[in-house]
Amino acid sequence: MKKLSLFFLILILLSCASSFRYDFAGFCILDKQNPQKVFTAARVDSSGKIVFSYMPKLSYTNITCWAKYNGHSIDFTISNDSYNPLELNYFLDSFELLTNDGKVFKLEVLYPFNKFMNYSDPLNPGDKKTFILTGFNGSLNDVNYISAKLGISDTFLLLRPVR
Repeated sequence: MKKLSLFFLILILLSCASSFRYDFAGFCILDKQNPQKVFTAARVDSSGKIVFSYMPKLSYTNITCWAKYNGHSIDFTISNDSYNPLELNYFLDSFELLTNDGKVFKLEVLYPFNKFMNYSDPLNPGDKKTFILTGFNGSLNDVNYISAKLGISDTFLLLRPVR
């Protein structure tokens, strides 16, 4: 009976995990002059995995990011799988959203909302950090990409809608 209960719990967890979907996915772009040409698309393949169309030599995929749009805010997560800490700076970091018609929305950080809430702590190798962003209330279908410029090093992240 115990094994059967465990089996059903695992099935429920797997079904919940497979139904969750990110609206945006991306990574670090090394060519800051033409990031949209370096990373052109994110899509879900037949097995349910997110695959990217990008130029590997101009990208750094050890720093990845994904986001979920909630209609009024964006849950934006960064994962650092590199060997170095990723510097964050409350006063220098910027987040933007570009629509298909060229409008740029400056996104504001709701959480962590100031330097006293561990915002500026470095994102160490193996760690993840989630930001809650606001400043866009449009349709998900109107979004071309979300970008983030982080820290003094000016790390550039680009997220494309997952289609």
